Amino acid sequence: MIARLLLILSVSLSALCGVSLRAAEPVKILFDTDMTTDCDDAGAMAVLHALADRGECEILATVTSVPDPNALATVDAINRYRGRPDLPLGLVKEGGVKMPSKFTGRIAREFPHRVVSGSDFPDAVEVYREILTHQPDRSVVLVTVGYLTNVSRFLQSPGGMELARAKVTRWVCMGGNFIGDPPKDDLSLGNVNFQRDAASAHHAIHHWPGGNRLRRTRGLLGAERARDRFRPGRDAG
Repeated sequence: MIARLLLILSVSLSALCGVSLRAAEPVKILFDTDMTTDCDDAGAMAVLHALADRGECEILATVTSVPDPNALATVDAINRYRGRPDLPLGLVKEGGVKMPSKFTGRIAREFPHRVVSGSDFPDAVEVYREILTHQPDRSVVLVTVGYLTNVSRFLQSPGGMELARAKVTRWVCMGGNFIGDPPKDDLSLGNVNFQRDAASAHHAIHHWPGGNRLRRTRGLLGAERARDRFRPGRDAG
């Protein structure tokens, strides 16, 4: 099951981010994860670093969409383990989704990282702004595999909408279960990335700059692939 999960993650992340072995330059990725309730985010980060090792992408920063410092410590521990200990980090500073984790506390205790306190690191929105400001226009792919707290707050921050429009070429969002043609979100299948901070999800999706591409994924499969393979009345598993 884990091997199948990682295979799907690899194929999906490569396809969704537009990564190609023939790409002239590595795809610049700003990675945003909840890293709390499910270890699939750790698998996604393993794939992300593997793509960077192959020269197919450049990881600009890794931030968390939760306020838990152990989640940030886990992200940093993975970065360090994969040879990138200095990647910029950020987390949700106020409010946000607070859920218990079965694994981040142990990773924070047993693996080296630089997160002594969440207060030592900036708000993820500040990281968004700092990273995007210094990148060429329409060059960054934003990948979110968790809650949309940071995306919503970034768009609402001063100049955030304009910065997103100018710097982000595509937002790849893992969330929802888009079934049918045209695809519609089937909430009966579960949708925690959107439901646990529904207000942020609604705001981010409805206010994302219209000139930029937003690709939502159905679980681990791209929405376009889901639209091609799944039709109303058919098994969506």
